[in-house]
Amino acid sequence: SDNLQDRLEKAWQETDKLINRIREVGDGVSIASGKVLTRNQCSCVELKMFERGREQLALDLDEESEDLESIQVPRPQIPGKKGKQGEYVQESFFAAVRQDHLVFFGSPGLTPTRFLEYVHWILREQTTTVPTTVEFDLVNVPRAEARRLVRDKPITKVRLGSHLAPVSPESATDCSESKSKRKRVVRRLESQQPTIWRKILKLLKEEGVAEAIPDFSDIDESHLTVSVEVGFDRIVLESDQKVLRDLSNLDIQDSDGNKAIQLELKGGTKIKGDILQVRQRISLEAINGNIHRDEAFRGLTEWLKTLASEGELADN
Repeated sequence: SDNLQDRLEKAWQETDKLINRIREVGDGVSIASGKVLTRNQCSCVELKMFERGREQLALDLDEESEDLESIQVPRPQIPGKKGKQGEYVQESFFAAVRQDHLVFFGSPGLTPTRFLEYVHWILREQTTTVPTTVEFDLVNVPRAEARRLVRDKPITKVRLGSHLAPVSPESATDCSESKSKRKRVVRRLESQQPTIWRKILKLLKEEGVAEAIPDFSDIDESHLTVSVEVGFDRIVLESDQKVLRDLSNLDIQDSDGNKAIQLELKGGTKIKGDILQVRQRISLEAINGNIHRDEAFRGLTEWLKTLASEGELADN
């Protein structure tokens, strides 16, 4: 409803005010932010950059998919503490390569030390081209540590959280050429904004559009992502820590007795599996240009709402 959109807009404005308090917004300052779709496969939905305080689209899978290379993070090769090999797979992280532009970002819950170890592994093992730009979307990564990671590589610029350290003015990246045609608002509520998501969730429940959302009372606030699809009446709140695991335990079975979701999208594309498999498949199909990601997730959301109305989500 219009009333809902107005109230959501006010909530986003409040979020922006809080975010801007922790940002240095000035000439040449850029901040990368985005949303992670999957946990075990590092898939990028879209990446946005903030140039001089204005939001600019940097990567969009719908329009730039032919230039994007998603980096898979296999469990055995990920560095971890003793006795916890592969632990990083459980943390939100993705890396994307577009031409010579390499982008990393992790959830606010990922510590600087672990994040830098992760970046080092990808720079060493996974890059097929030599990037000239490296971006770190983590405000509290030590500048010296970030520079140490890339000092032996021919990199012209390091973006570090709210700091930009170009080697030369010519190396600046112009993101204004690419513009999103979709009205999409995605915000990651960082740990500095612990109450905003609660207000938004309360607002959504009051309007009756959050029936499929499990209880968020025991979720680490710093891991919460709020996604609003304007124009589709689709609103999803999710946490990379807990909700996906909760939804994957729904007691829905296929003909073989396995828990499953089955979606049939326009064009005849059929997707079947548990909630994580379905989300990963949708991401892959969108990257390959076979389906439109928004349309696919709209179908998935409607399915969850149907379950909610039938009481299937009562225990989740």
